[in-house]
Amino acid sequence: MSWGASNNQPGAWLCTESGHRVELRPNRVYLFGRDESCDLRIDDPSCSRRQARLSVSGDLRSLSLEDLKSKNGTFHNGKPLKKPVQLKSGDKIQVGATEYVVLISSGEIEVHHETRTTLLDNE
Repeated sequence: MSWGASNNQPGAWLCTESGHRVELRPNRVYLFGRDESCDLRIDDPSCSRRQARLSVSGDLRSLSLEDLKSKNGTFHNGKPLKKPVQLKSGDKIQVGATEYVVLISSGEIEVHHETRTTLLDNE
């Protein structure tokens, strides 16, 4: 699977394995959860009504993720999020059963690949 940004403009996105891509806007705060007021609504009973907050800086280079004391927790690179964390391009975040990959581009051509390799035993 490959996600890329090559429009020569700084940008930040959240990408899912299904190919859905959310473009993040500067100076915005995004709420994840089941509640209709959330910016990123997740229709999943394991997700809290208001589960996590993502803050985006004005230059799109700083993204901060915070769990909002949700029942089932928010995960960053497979580990429960205990305190706010600065995200980097390629980081994975999980809210409920939904996993996102963070893509941050400085405006230069960037492509991120996720590769799965299966090793076969030669007997």
